[in-house]
Amino acid sequence: VYEFYTEDKKLTGRGVNSIELFWDGARWWISAVSWDEERPNNLIPKDLLPTGKSKTKPSSQVSKIASGDLQIKIDEYLKKAASEQNFSGAVLVADGKNILFKNGYGWADRQKTLPVKSDTKFYIASISKQFTAAAILKLQERGKLNVQDSIAKYLKNVPDDKKDITIHQLLTHTAGLRQNYAADTVSDRDEAVRKLLAEPLREPPGGKFGYTNDAYNLLAIIIEIASGQSFETYLGEQLFKPAKMSQTGFWGAPENEKTVAATVNDISAEN
Repeated sequence: VYEFYTEDKKLTGRGVNSIELFWDGARWWISAVSWDEERPNNLIPKDLLPTGKSKTKPSSQVSKIASGDLQIKIDEYLKKAASEQNFSGAVLVADGKNILFKNGYGWADRQKTLPVKSDTKFYIASISKQFTAAAILKLQERGKLNVQDSIAKYLKNVPDDKKDITIHQLLTHTAGLRQNYAADTVSDRDEAVRKLLAEPLREPPGGKFGYTNDAYNLLAIIIEIASGQSFETYLGEQLFKPAKMSQTGFWGAPENEKTVAATVNDISAEN
């Protein structure tokens, strides 16, 4: 038994073989119905049914379905998580390109004065490494570098024990570098390179996997040297803009101060 709502009445139908639904971000619509001509107990008038298999919003003649059960259940679950488990975050549920639900929960600042909204931005920390890697591959596609190149081709005064490190080894965490955050707080590029390369190796390059942020700092510097642009500009123009990632940016940018949620470390430091 299916309940359908038109602008002025509710109809109960039996014998409908199948229904395709379309979510427009606010409500459900019938987009296609398989109709059984032989079933006499089918109570839905034919003039209320759509034609064809269109996935776009049907005409006003087709009834919208009042179904908010999914949204209510998700909202109730997340509200409970926010109140009982201190959850803070923006949640979006989609089926393909159709957004079924989106909302924000919890707080975006240490003082708990800014609630998280559906469009609040969050720092993604090391998940951003994928964009650094993509930028390197984009430069290779354009003949600006090769991942098998030695880092000495792009960086000055590379110590002898690190001259054989390749870009590929930096990408795959097999360059033998330590995880020392050697360039943190350093804004000068040459000084950052000096500090990163001054660290002793954990093991010879090309050996075991050893996760390290320092390798990706060197990759960001190589991106700037090979492209002739800043790291932020290159990723913005070559990755974010083509992908229409208009809400993606960089740590510390002034325009993000009021739109980016505080990090866990920021909040913990206050407690």
